[in-house]
Amino acid sequence: VIGLGYLLCRAADTMADTAALPYGDRLRMLKRFRDVLEQFPPSESKLVAFADEVNTLLTAEQSPSEKALMNHLKEIGR
Repeated sequence: VIGLGYLLCRAADTMADTAALPYGDRLRMLKRFRDVLEQFPPSESKLVAFADEVNTLLTAEQSPSEKALMNHLKEIGR
């Protein structure tokens, strides 16, 4: 449970801190993340689609470790 909480917090922090998107886009992404997680466990299809979208948006700015972190979001719904 602690590992899951850490993953969710780190993912939110990565989205909030990215320089790849303007503030308004980051805020929308975080709200969407909240919406995806509102039903827990989240729908696997919604979570995978969200993680893919985030990775597409942030690819240019992400370090390999951040990309790996965001890819692990897909595993929550399984």
